[in-house]
Amino acid sequence: MKLSMWILANWFDKYKPVCEIVDGDIILEKFHIISQRGIADDSTLMIRGSGDTGSKEEILLTNQNDMICLKGCLLEDILNEVSDAFAYYNRWEAKLRQDAKESEPEQKIIDDCADLFGPIFLIDMEMRKTAMSKQYGMGSVNSVWDDLLLKGVSCFQVIEKLRDSWFFNNYTSVQKCSVTEIEGVEEVMPYNKCIVISQINEAGEVIGQMLINSKVTFSIAEIQLATIICDALSSIKHRSQSTSNHEVCSNFFTFMLNSPEKKQSYKNFVYLVNNWSADDEYCVAILKKNSAQLLANAKTTISKMSALLDDCVITHDSQSIIACLNVSKNNLYQYQIERVCSQYNFRYGVSFIFKGIDEIYIMKRQGQQAIERNKTSFFEVAFDSIINCIEEYSFVMASIHPSLKKLQKYDQKNGTQLAATLKVFLQCERNWVKTAAKLFIHRNTVISRLNKIYEIVDLGLDNADQREYLLFSFRILEELG
Repeated sequence: MKLSMWILANWFDKYKPVCEIVDGDIILEKFHIISQRGIADDSTLMIRGSGDTGSKEEILLTNQNDMICLKGCLLEDILNEVSDAFAYYNRWEAKLRQDAKESEPEQKIIDDCADLFGPIFLIDMEMRKTAMSKQYGMGSVNSVWDDLLLKGVSCFQVIEKLRDSWFFNNYTSVQKCSVTEIEGVEEVMPYNKCIVISQINEAGEVIGQMLINSKVTFSIAEIQLATIICDALSSIKHRSQSTSNHEVCSNFFTFMLNSPEKKQSYKNFVYLVNNWSADDEYCVAILKKNSAQLLANAKTTISKMSALLDDCVITHDSQSIIACLNVSKNNLYQYQIERVCSQYNFRYGVSFIFKGIDEIYIMKRQGQQAIERNKTSFFEVAFDSIINCIEEYSFVMASIHPSLKKLQKYDQKNGTQLAATLKVFLQCERNWVKTAAKLFIHRNTVISRLNKIYEIVDLGLDNADQREYLLFSFRILEELG
């Protein structure tokens, strides 16, 4: 292992060194003693005394632009100390690399750091404990530490307090050099200084975050030593990123549904744990038993369903199971829902598809209204739902015909008038000639626009209910939009 002047200065702390360190890079591989001057070598530490051997004197340790001055020392003692420093850190690095190949490598790596750092813990992307320092007990570090000791997973109350902190907002970020010095939340973390090291697998995915905790600001030497830990973590083989549904994410999904005022924090956690994006499209499915009986074994049922529904996070209340599905990643979601409900004797109702999960409460409500009317899709009951809650603006606007929303977005992006053409076409009872006359355009232009509309959206205009739903949606936009 190569050393740096900062690491050596830390090693000689008991001598109260006077330091002038400009570079301080980790480049030192060997050391030489010289009487006056020596040949410059970037990787060599030069040691020079100011007096006769055997007497206490001023010792200078130099490398490039860096210098450490030790006063009142024996040259022989300093030579032994330097030799011991190289030996100690080389043994430490070799032990880290060896333990990275053993079973439970993360725990062994943390154990290897017991003499160099304060409390350390490593959690995976589900905020479950992977490993932690063994010498710190309850009440000795902070509330996060205590919860990891008790439950093996960060408790939601603590994470909620940390939701505005650097750690929570950067939980999935990759540190290429893998070391960042941060401050936590003082009242939650008495050990409020942290070095964060990302554990990255062979595919370049973040699979865990290691936090080295301290009560005081880290020295440059400690940060440099942390890079050695980073290298050891990255050398651990055969680790994959977990993206399965799990109890932690299910609980955060539950909190998100039950706490609208805290939606943003919980939403971000649901995204990051499942490797989802706000740009993906989602729907919510409500599943109910054909009997009114409560879900006594809901957790077992959810666990089994999770294996059958891809890219889905599931929770439950007293009457139903609630599933949020990423339809951008799973185009078989409809088939999978039907198969699950058939296998477990459930009825289901599915919401519209939305971009992101910001409207999760509306999505849940749409699924509930579908199943209450014995339908499998909110699309089949949207018109009636709008009529029954016309005074609820946000729900009504989210429930207008989804094809109309797509056409409006297309018009805004391309400067076209497809939505307006469709409206007049429906008002004219699908008569091309009357539509062209009312819009003061040629009949062929109407046909061209309608063909474009059919390319963008799948409209069943032969269905009277669909035509009525579309016209009513246009009316809502005129009145409320």
